Amino acid sequence: MATKALEKGTRDLSIDTTFTEDGAGVLSPVVPYTDKSFAVVGYGNLYLPSRFNWDVLYGTPSNIIAVQIDLEGSLDDSAWFALDSTTSAANGMRFVSNRPVRFVRAKVVSLNLTNGTSTTLKVGISF
Repeated sequence: MATKALEKGTRDLSIDTTFTEDGAGVLSPVVPYTDKSFAVVGYGNLYLPSRFNWDVLYGTPSNIIAVQIDLEGSLDDSAWFALDSTTSAANGMRFVSNRPVRFVRAKVVSLNLTNGTSTTLKVGISF
C-alpha cells in the first residue's frame, strides 16, 4: 500500500478495484483489502481537516449480498483505527468530523457477492 500526499481541498480514490466472486464463492482480491492512504501535504505535522467526507460507489450494487467498508485513520501511517463504517450496498457519501488524524484510508473489511458475479468498488476521500 502506498501513501499519497494530497493538497487540501482535493479528492482522490483510496480504492478503485473490481472484485469478483467465482462460482465456488471465492472472492478475488481477498478481503480485508486496502490500497492507497492519504496525507495532506504542506502542513507540517498538522492533522487532517476536522471535517472531511468519503463516498462509496458500486458498479453493480445488485450483485452485493453483504458488505462492510471502514474509513480508517492513523497518526503515524502504521497503526490504523476505524473512524467510520458502512454496511450499505447503496452508493452514498458519509462525513467524518472531529477525529484528529494525519493519515486516512478506506478498507474493505468484508464483501459477499452473488456467486459468479463481480462489482467495481470506488471509495473516494475529499479533504
